[in-house]
Amino acid sequence: MHTAIRAAVAVVIVLAAALGANMEDKPTSTRIEVVAHRGASNDAPENTLAAFRLAREQGADWFELDCRQCKGGEVVVMHDETVDRTTNGKGKVAELTLEQLQALDAGTWKDAGYAGERVPTLKAALELADGDCGCFVEVKPLNQGNLKDLLERIAAGKLSRDEDIDREFLAAVADSPDAALARAVIADIRAAGKQKFVVLQSFSPVVCGVTAIEAPELKVELLGGGKTAGDWEGYYRWLFLFEFNGLNTSAAALTEGRLDVIQSGGKSCAVYTVDDKTEMQRLAEWGVNRIITNKPALCLEELAKLGKR
Repeated sequence: MHTAIRAAVAVVIVLAAALGANMEDKPTSTRIEVVAHRGASNDAPENTLAAFRLAREQGADWFELDCRQCKGGEVVVMHDETVDRTTNGKGKVAELTLEQLQALDAGTWKDAGYAGERVPTLKAALELADGDCGCFVEVKPLNQGNLKDLLERIAAGKLSRDEDIDREFLAAVADSPDAALARAVIADIRAAGKQKFVVLQSFSPVVCGVTAIEAPELKVELLGGGKTAGDWEGYYRWLFLFEFNGLNTSAAALTEGRLDVIQSGGKSCAVYTVDDKTEMQRLAEWGVNRIITNKPALCLEELAKLGKR
């Protein structure tokens, strides 16, 4: 990472660590929330309404889903670029119409009892989100471009967003498919009236940046799974510069020190994808804010034993 960005990151980390104990947004509750990864996907077909309903029944605080656009521009719930793994069909989501997608069986691959389960639209999935069980909407990245150079250019010497950064950032990503997808997702969330019950997350800083600028009513959390110091310098820079609400990372990439920087800066941290009891216990002892798991019922049980519910 360039020297200017590294220096800015160092300042942010020092300030976060120094001020953390006095920041109002620093998490203080011992309660850890459970996010059902692609719904209760250990027991039901992932990214289906059945999996989201089961997550609610099992007591999850949130159900998580992945979304991308199909041929007609509608936003649908699907993790993979193709439908091959989780339906009885073949082909890329981006090349199939909504009608073609919803004619597929998205349940039998998991269990015959789920035969006839369909690929849901984002709008349909959002209908299940409310104050009892919210929705983590993961927007799949498409083509981000050279973000390191973009960050260096627009943010040199700055520690927080301003009108100049917003303007330059939006201009730089104007033709980005990630920006277009972010706007389509924002439109669906607003149309459903579910802003209060949604967290938008993405590995794409473009998606997160566009959302933070154009939809300030939404909570936005950056995803990052890299393990190197360079990876984390980049995550911190985007997180604090754009004032995202959180940084969500893999269990393998997180350390207690990294967690402390995130939380001392007034941000939250959700950790994915945690299905092992021992790992759940370790992360709970560290005090992460949320655990993302395919097994929400198990995670809730383990957290209750530790007094984290």
